[in-house]
Amino acid sequence: MKGCTKPFSQTRESKVALSLDDLELPQLAGYAPSSVPVAVKSGKLSTDLNVRFAIAGDTPTIRIDGTADLADIAVTDKANAPLVAASKLHVKIANAEPLRDIYQFDEITLSNPDVRLARDRSDVLNVQKLAGPPSSSSLEKKAEKEMPPLDLSIRHVGIEGGRIGFDDGLMRQRVQGALTGLAVTLDEFSTLAKTPASYTLKTAFNHGGSLDASGNVTLSTKTADAKLALNALGLPLLQSYIANSVAARVTSGALSANLPVSVDWSKPDAAVQVGAGDVKLDSLTLAPNGGGASVKLASATAKIDHVDVPARNATLASVQLNGLSLDATRKKDGTIDLAALAGPHEAAPEPSATCKIQKAQEARPAWHYKIGQISLADASANITDETPARPVKLRVAPLSVNVKQFSDDLTRPLDVDGKLTLNGKGTVGIGGNVTVSPLKLALHVKSDQLDASAFEPYFGDKLNVQIASANLNANGDVALSGSGKTLAASYKGDV
Repeated sequence: MKGCTKPFSQTRESKVALSLDDLELPQLAGYAPSSVPVAVKSGKLSTDLNVRFAIAGDTPTIRIDGTADLADIAVTDKANAPLVAASKLHVKIANAEPLRDIYQFDEITLSNPDVRLARDRSDVLNVQKLAGPPSSSSLEKKAEKEMPPLDLSIRHVGIEGGRIGFDDGLMRQRVQGALTGLAVTLDEFSTLAKTPASYTLKTAFNHGGSLDASGNVTLSTKTADAKLALNALGLPLLQSYIANSVAARVTSGALSANLPVSVDWSKPDAAVQVGAGDVKLDSLTLAPNGGGASVKLASATAKIDHVDVPARNATLASVQLNGLSLDATRKKDGTIDLAALAGPHEAAPEPSATCKIQKAQEARPAWHYKIGQISLADASANITDETPARPVKLRVAPLSVNVKQFSDDLTRPLDVDGKLTLNGKGTVGIGGNVTVSPLKLALHVKSDQLDASAFEPYFGDKLNVQIASANLNANGDVALSGSGKTLAASYKGDV
């Protein structure tokens, strides 16, 4: 340490050069107040700092510039649970004036950080426990209001080789995961400037998948945008959260997305907008909790035009489902086993964000949505009906369906067309309009070599003969409307 001072000048100007070389931080732990909630297990501090002091009238000024480096950092809580570690932290200070809340950094880089996050059954993070209770002092609140806004600017931030581990003990089934290979950059950041700061983020999930993000953020206007690229996130890891929505286990599946997102939190209700992009699901398998055959989906792609979250409006160009495979059984009591997927399922814990979101959604108006086209291709289904004396077994494969202009307005007619093959030979094709509410169908139906004997258990006991085989050909129009006693149906065409 060296410096110079002018103790008798009016400004009392002083300058100190502070140079440290590998100072062991744990040796300083004994000087820390006992109220400090963490323990520094390792770390070496090196500095090359210039500290300047001056006073003008009654106003003192402290200015700091130079570099500071921390190496081999390891910090735990008082129970010795790891919190954060890193191989190196480098800070280059252009100008810092702590008495005026001005902090200007040229560069901050962090190498190989390892952060451990944990959430307990009360929905409290381990890092939240480190902070004391919020202050309710009116004097402190008044002082905060009178303080000038924080002037923080950073020319460049870089993080490489990072890892964030997460242990979620809130859910019924504990969730443990990690982000690995975390790399972050942030350039031209400022808390006061109206010019946006640019950022990038890249990371991988330890159970499969990766995330890339880039965009801009402006704190002064409270706006941000992002281009998100999620690639093959493994869904089985999220089973504890998915269990709140469906009575099934996700045994396989990967989620991908490419979406632009913008956020404006300048108002009490943050405005989130999602732009044109796509969301894709691959190799999904759902195993019902009550047993039975799994439901499989080769792929699903949703092409999004725009989603306005505050207005609760969503417009999608298309939803494409490929390779849906399911087995459905109507049991003797009339129940259908697949309906169990929508039956009772695990409830989200009361303190969880999931539960809070569900309650908030219930209190707000319903979503409005429009989907240009919904397509189902290469689907297959094995259907068993156990209610007749002799069970009916049908194999539908392949099955394709297209629905155009689908929306939450169920009074609008939908353009529908589809084709299926029954029991490996007969085909049925349909096309026309369907209105959900009130129910109304106007369809053209064409069947070729349809195996009518497959349905014989429904009416065979009313005949004196058994139908061993029968192929049905039809070409006509089917109309259906009404419900219950007012249901009316008609067919015009050839059979």
